[in-house]
Amino acid sequence: MIEVKPYRAEDGIFRIKGERGVDFATFNYTPGEQVYGEKLFESEYGELREWSHNKSKLAATLKNNINLKWLKKSTEVLYLGASSGTTVSHVSDIVNDNGLIYAVEFSPTPMRELIKLSKKRPNIIPILADVRNPEEYTHIVNGVDFIFCDVAQPNQAEILINNSHTFLKPDREALIAVKTKSISQKGDPKDVFNSQAMLIKKSGITEIKSMNISRFHKWHWIFLGKLK
Repeated sequence: MIEVKPYRAEDGIFRIKGERGVDFATFNYTPGEQVYGEKLFESEYGELREWSHNKSKLAATLKNNINLKWLKKSTEVLYLGASSGTTVSHVSDIVNDNGLIYAVEFSPTPMRELIKLSKKRPNIIPILADVRNPEEYTHIVNGVDFIFCDVAQPNQAEILINNSHTFLKPDREALIAVKTKSISQKGDPKDVFNSQAMLIKKSGITEIKSMNISRFHKWHWIFLGKLK
């Protein structure tokens, strides 16, 4: 039997027990509809969607007790590496009617799925662009409250830095999921991550928290920072 407890209920985020591999759920922005085959279940808070930490690096971040205070209701989020929208859909649940997600993806194939998703969820703005060149979407994106960077590129830190300095509001936060093996196949993962973290901090983004989440997402570390 699934047990539901508030986590940040005001932002549509809940803790659940009784579902293997799943610790979180979000309030369903489109009741009765699934996005990627996830389970839906009723609760005293309304219809919820399971949010697995094994499928989402954002959920894995929350599971590691890292508070993402700017990922909340009514905020504007820049999501770099949106893919077909699996985790984007949960961000859509969270920011709800008065928030926006600028979902940037380079590949046309997942972008088609992202566009379909945005037709049902008007708080998602799909952007077909290269995250290495934020100038490609400055005419669409204004200042944002939260950035999530999930791109398996060798220059992951540079991508976060450039987008943060272009779009992130002062005192707001950015999170990057660093895939160390995309940067160096032979280097020690911890050393590779530390080198990326150093680049980010040198750019003026203050570290709030960093952590290894490889037990859920192989070769991944996360870095949460705030723009001065």
